Amino acid sequence: MLNILVAMDVPDSGSIFFEGQNITGFGEKELADFRGQKLGFVFQDYNLLNTLTIRENIILSLTLIGNGKKEI
Repeated sequence: MLNILVAMDVPDSGSIFFEGQNITGFGEKELADFRGQKLGFVFQDYNLLNTLTIRENIILSLTLIGNGKKEI
């Protein structure tokens, strides 16, 4: 169920709405953008780059979604 809620799996029936948008009709790129811009994940495993500090890992993820230096 959690995979469906975060758009990792597609439900067999029904629709999922987020902020008024039906995300069940999104294509793969739209879903990737949605997950990257609208959702946050807390993994049980640390999915961090070992060569970076925690701060640098956070900056990297914010840079990848297009946040500017001032906002970061």
